[in-house]
Amino acid sequence: MSVDIDLDPDRRVALLLVRGDLNSTTAPAVSGAIAGLVSRDGYDVVIDLTESGTMLAGGVRALRRGCDLAHEHHRDIRIACPPGSAIRPALVLSHLDQEIDVYDSRAEALV
Repeated sequence: MSVDIDLDPDRRVALLLVRGDLNSTTAPAVSGAIAGLVSRDGYDVVIDLTESGTMLAGGVRALRRGCDLAHEHHRDIRIACPPGSAIRPALVLSHLDQEIDVYDSRAEALV
């Protein structure tokens, strides 16, 4: 799994591109990146899961923590995840799609 960050300092939006599986082993990198971006740097965050494989409970917890922290710091958090992705059902079953706005593409989430 890899996590890349692309910053748009003019709009204060960070794109967090997650590649690979999101599970309890890889989730700390994601939650740590979100925490730094929303609390220390003051960015809104778009989490791009379009290149991710699967998401297990640890990944759900990481995204939920990131969502809570973003709201605590009055920052916006969005997810880009295609409808056919293996991750989309996990977002629905965990009700994350009710806590975080989920968009079908990166372009839609960045608007």
